[in-house]
Amino acid sequence: MDNNDIKNAMNARLPHEIRITEVESVSDKFHSRYDAKRKEYIYQCTLDNNPLLKSNYWFVKSIDLDILNHTSEKLCGNHNFLSFSKFNPEKENTMCEIFVSKWILEDEKLLYITEGNRFLHHMVRYLVGTMIACSQKKIDNDDFTNLLEDPIKDAKIFKAPANGLILNKIYYEN
Repeated sequence: MDNNDIKNAMNARLPHEIRITEVESVSDKFHSRYDAKRKEYIYQCTLDNNPLLKSNYWFVKSIDLDILNHTSEKLCGNHNFLSFSKFNPEKENTMCEIFVSKWILEDEKLLYITEGNRFLHHMVRYLVGTMIACSQKKIDNDDFTNLLEDPIKDAKIFKAPANGLILNKIYYEN
C-alpha cells in the first residue's frame, strides 16, 4: 500500500468529523506525541444559540472582545500553566511556550486560536473558559493575570466544554 492508499483506507473508517489529510513514512523511533514541535488548537464558540451548532460550538452570551484579546495576548511566551491544567502530581514540568494566542470574531462565530510547543491536560479548555469568564466580568482581569504569574494547583477556574475544541495542526521537524 502506498501512502495515499493508507490515507484513503483510514478516512473510509473514521467518522466524518475526523479526516486524515496527509500520510508519510517515518522512522520506527518516531513518536507522534513526543516528537511534535508545535501544536495548534482552535476552540469554537458561537454567540448564536443555534441548536445545529451545539455539537461543535460552545454557546456563550455577552462577551467583550477587547477583554478577550487583552487576556489572550498575556499568554504568549514561556509561562507556568499549572493554574490552567488538571493537576497531575506525576507531571513535573508545567512550563509551555505559546507562540499564537488570539480571538477572531466572524459573524456569530467566535474562535480562539492558539499555537504552542506543548499543552497540558485540559489547558486550552481552562484558558478559554477563564478568558470567557473575564470577558463576562465573572472574574477580574487581575485575577487572570495572577493565575498566570503566580500559578497554583487546582485553581477554581472555569473550564470550557469539550465540544468546541479542535486539535487543528501538529508540526514536526522537517
